[in-house]
Amino acid sequence: MTDQDFSPEFSDSSLNEVLAELGFHGASMVQTQAFPVLLNNQSLRLVAPTGCGKTLSYLIPLMSKLNAEVKATQLLVVVPTRELAHQVAREARKVAEVLAQKSATSLRISLVSGGENSQAQKTELSKSPHVVVATPGRIHDLIDRDHFEPMDISAFVVDEFDLLLGMGFAEPLERVLQLLPKGVQLCFLSATSSAEPLPLEDFLPSDVVRIVLGKNSGSMFSHLTSTSADAINIQELNIDTKANQVDEHFILRIAEDSDEVKFKKLVENLAGSFSDVDSGLIFCQTKDTTHALASYLQEQGISADALSGDLGQIQRNTVLRRFRAKGFKFLVTTNVLSRGIDLQNLGISINFDLPASASEYLHRAGRTGRAGNAIKVLTLVPSKEETAFRQQMHETKISFKNTVANFENSAEERKVVEKSFQKIHLNRGKSHKIRPGDILGGLVQKCGLEGKDVGSIFIYDHFTHVEINAHKVSETLQKMDGVRIKNLSVKASVAAEA
Repeated sequence: MTDQDFSPEFSDSSLNEVLAELGFHGASMVQTQAFPVLLNNQSLRLVAPTGCGKTLSYLIPLMSKLNAEVKATQLLVVVPTRELAHQVAREARKVAEVLAQKSATSLRISLVSGGENSQAQKTELSKSPHVVVATPGRIHDLIDRDHFEPMDISAFVVDEFDLLLGMGFAEPLERVLQLLPKGVQLCFLSATSSAEPLPLEDFLPSDVVRIVLGKNSGSMFSHLTSTSADAINIQELNIDTKANQVDEHFILRIAEDSDEVKFKKLVENLAGSFSDVDSGLIFCQTKDTTHALASYLQEQGISADALSGDLGQIQRNTVLRRFRAKGFKFLVTTNVLSRGIDLQNLGISINFDLPASASEYLHRAGRTGRAGNAIKVLTLVPSKEETAFRQQMHETKISFKNTVANFENSAEERKVVEKSFQKIHLNRGKSHKIRPGDILGGLVQKCGLEGKDVGSIFIYDHFTHVEINAHKVSETLQKMDGVRIKNLSVKASVAAEA
């Protein structure tokens, strides 16, 4: 398809009219950036925060260019989970209804995903839908069985690109990419950035437009030099998409890392500091904890239900439908809902179990930050893991608050919460191959500090700043005299204020 193949009725302004028909007052920042690129048949590599309208940013322009008279699949969208596939297909059908009103043509949308009858999906694909939304394993299987032919596809979208690769779907995605016709328009989207190129990015054409949207997003294209042909179309906008919002990130410090204690403390906070929250997601790492916590909340009079990967698709759809309809207050889930699912107007995202990475934290947090709303997150942090958690989260620049309910705990817990930190300066850094674990080990083993006495560790090229319990700074500086870390002598002093 070339520029001349566009239907002349479609432009940025007419796409905004589609948005208006869908109930939006105007294009979001990501849509403003993506619409002209995709209308112009250019491939796009987009990084933008969760909840800012990415799905419609590609569905509206790409679907507006489809030829309804051609009975073949022209747009393929691949997403990581069944829930997200259902959501994207639902949005695609809404877009198709609006486009049908404007052009009197009808686009057929099909959904193919795991967990559902593959024979029925084979039959559905035999009807040559114009748009197919799929999970990677199922579409790969259908291609291998010759039930799906991608040769007529004009645009291929991979949503949550980084997550799909992290889940081990690089091989089926590569298989699809290899079978696509030459010159197909590619659109790879994700919510988090990476300074290193990701696998399969070499399939993107040299004139791909690369856009990073989000405050402090950092450079995800630093591997491209200024003389590289790939660097020509980089638009690193670093726009704060929530400049007028006040995000809130709370830590609930837990003295003992056991589900029994965490269950109790969570309920205390939901009934106390967060009693005004009317809905939320609670993330657990295992399906067993998910169902146990949901049952406990119900026993305590808090309406809740559980959603995990072991439930059948019909059950999962039913639970999600009830939650969207405000049938219960808290949905306890595994990471199956940490990406992409559009649950509107959530009051809070709760990390019952610590996320495995800063990226996972941000995706969970983004469930409450949809469509420009402020983010509110509560994370239960065992005291012994707080230092590691804060270090893990250092690059996010998030400022954490302690929950009010912390101050209703035991005297020992209040002592921990009320403790303040002061930074000390160490004359060793990255250039000396120093790691956070080396510094923490030295402070604990050689200076007599406990893990809870050490806050964040900031390692720079030639020096390091460490947050220390303010009451123990003087003692620590004395004990650091003559201390060696990784067989290097280390000098310590109070860090100068920035």
